[in-house]
Amino acid sequence: IDEGKIKSVDEPVSHYLEDFNEGLKAKLTIKNLLQMSAGFDFEESYIDPFSLTTESYYGSDLKGLSKRIGIKVEPGKVYNYQSCNQIFLQQILEKATGKKLSDYLSEKLWKPLHANHDASWSLDHEGGDEKAFCCVNSNARDFGRLGLLYMHQGNWKGTQVVSKSWVEESIKPASILD
Repeated sequence: IDEGKIKSVDEPVSHYLEDFNEGLKAKLTIKNLLQMSAGFDFEESYIDPFSLTTESYYGSDLKGLSKRIGIKVEPGKVYNYQSCNQIFLQQILEKATGKKLSDYLSEKLWKPLHANHDASWSLDHEGGDEKAFCCVNSNARDFGRLGLLYMHQGNWKGTQVVSKSWVEESIKPASILD
């Protein structure tokens, strides 16, 4: 948003992902994804070996999986933790920036925070998509830098890495009805 590549969290997802132009999908905003109120037809199941959650962890085609996820509840009405939200946020970010998620994270966070070690991200297949809902691998000290970044309202040793207004907005409770 600060770079102008995304105008607002209130933008419709359809501005970035063409599969979101009809029905309830057309009502979905980036904010709904961020607040876990997208209303997807996606059961977050870690015990069913045939669930979409299991497929997202162990399958090899996150883009294909995401195309099969519909919406069953009007977006913005009900909070429901669904890891698939991050898959769509990743797709939006990549469309807006023209960069892979891990490259963008490295450029905008990892390098400005002067992380001591490289991080890795689990992919759906070799050369494929990052599992945006999990699986960033690094060490505690470098992850601690993210906590310090937030503790200092997005500022890292005199450099504003993340805007103060974004940090403040991102830690406010969501105002979901249910």
